Amino acid sequence: MQFFLLYLGKLRFYLRVFKPAVKHLKNAIPVLLFLGFILSMAAVWWLGPKWEWDGNHPLLPLMPRLLITVIIFLIAAVVFAFYSQRQLRNSEMARLSDEEKDPVTSYIEAQEGRLSDILVLLKQNLAGNDYIYKLPWFLIVGGETAGKTSLINRTDQNFSFTTTNKVSADKGAGIRRRRDAVTLPYDIDWWMSNDAILIDPDGGLLVQQDNDADKAVIAHRLWQNFTGWLVRVRVRRPLNGIILVVDLARLVSQKPSDRKAYAGILRARLRELMETLGTRLPVYIVLSKFDLINGFDAFFRGIKKSQRDEIFGITFKFNPSAENNQWLDELDEWYNQLLKMMNDQAFDMMASTTVQEDRENLFTFVRQLVGIKETLQEFLADMLESDRYSTPAQVRGLYFSSVFQQGIPVNPFIDTSSRHYKLSLPVSSALPSIQSATYFVRHLFSQIIYPESGLATDNDKVVKKKRATLRLNAAVAGLFTIIVLVGFQSSYNRNSTAVENALAAANRYQDEVVVEHIDETGRNLLPPLNHIRQASQAFSDYPERLRWVADMGLYQGWVIGPQTEKIYQEFLSRHFLPAIAYGVVEKINTTTYASDEKL
Repeated sequence: MQFFLLYLGKLRFYLRVFKPAVKHLKNAIPVLLFLGFILSMAAVWWLGPKWEWDGNHPLLPLMPRLLITVIIFLIAAVVFAFYSQRQLRNSEMARLSDEEKDPVTSYIEAQEGRLSDILVLLKQNLAGNDYIYKLPWFLIVGGETAGKTSLINRTDQNFSFTTTNKVSADKGAGIRRRRDAVTLPYDIDWWMSNDAILIDPDGGLLVQQDNDADKAVIAHRLWQNFTGWLVRVRVRRPLNGIILVVDLARLVSQKPSDRKAYAGILRARLRELMETLGTRLPVYIVLSKFDLINGFDAFFRGIKKSQRDEIFGITFKFNPSAENNQWLDELDEWYNQLLKMMNDQAFDMMASTTVQEDRENLFTFVRQLVGIKETLQEFLADMLESDRYSTPAQVRGLYFSSVFQQGIPVNPFIDTSSRHYKLSLPVSSALPSIQSATYFVRHLFSQIIYPESGLATDNDKVVKKKRATLRLNAAVAGLFTIIVLVGFQSSYNRNSTAVENALAAANRYQDEVVVEHIDETGRNLLPPLNHIRQASQAFSDYPERLRWVADMGLYQGWVIGPQTEKIYQEFLSRHFLPAIAYGVVEKINTTTYASDEKL
């Protein structure tokens, strides 16, 4: 009993020690199976014909080897199929177990499926193997009511395909709504034009705030999965820029605490994004719903269509070496100039109109822009001001926009006063339902954003890996070059010495004086014969050396060896052998008939 317990303890010890090795061995079964198949084929076709059994060579004919090859192939195929089926079953069981432990897994898999479908669509619409990098990718983000989709639709872009169109055409299947009976709470829309690809995720993915805590967790996990997918698919440069859409009317109507919290959320998402992607991205801020600032209609009602198509905003100077927060100073200077210009225009417009309501709206509109300045600067600083703990964004510009003139205008002055004095807010009338016009956004993408698609830096991790690979390749190439040069020089010296020795022996052979009379013993022919033999021995191994390969292509044996052998053989046949034969004949003629010496 004691022996059994001792044996059991040793067995447990060995199992604990070798368990990791067994696990890795199981994972290597396909490789081992392939190597076994290759070795078996080598044994059958190379060693098989040499195998002897009872005086016979059963594998020498072709047919037995073909039959054994087919049998081995079938056995390997059956084993591989059994292994694959088992792995698939284990993978499915592990997936189901993970879903039971983590319910978010099913949503992540559904999102992965949709993103994979997007890649298929991109490959179908973009020719070439580099379809991933053929067009720049821009991420357009913002709150759930910021107006991202409306902004995209009202620009001058022509889209080859959009996932929103595909979904509306096929609500039952498609790439967006359902996959494997899982409905995603947040969608990611894709827009492909001739110039770029726009990725438009639901605002909930960005904000990740919901009364339902589980839904907030789902949003966070799906966002992480999406950013990780970008890194996996577009390794070198996951994105070319970020377009941040901010609802201006909502922003100026929020409480300061809510506004600061929202800026913190956006800052966290942008920081997560750039740290995950390993790149510094240009950020373009678009202030939407400019028309909901009270007085907008009165101020811009009379401008021409060409003026509505112009860009209303500022593009900051691009200077990577400058201080990261220099854009805040540029914004302050530009905004002051804007207020001065609009204030002058407002007074001119008030002087030219007799409608009291329009005069009041014009005055109120400019005063509101003055009050918005500080609020806007604080919000942007809280969201995008650089620090030393994270990768700063390249803030490229700030632009105002209006795509639909509908909704209820806001008046920050009245809202702030009502909250301060705890008064009820007055009921404002909605904008009249008239045909909407597009203001200041039509050429924003084509003239401002897309031309700067090359400003985004490459993935820092990929760049470091490439540099390390380049250094390693350079070191290997340098070492290989040194080895080649050393080998080349060594081969050159070795062949040069052998050629010199052969030439020296050949010169000695030519200088050797051959006695004209025949020596019956052939001794007078030995010195020149030895010289020829020495010349031929310099490259005596040439039949065993590969032509054009031996000594790195410098081997001269195939040039000199055959010639020295030919001269050696000719000397033997023309001089040495006749002399020996003559001596034998003379010896026979000088001996007595039937003597032992003659025999």
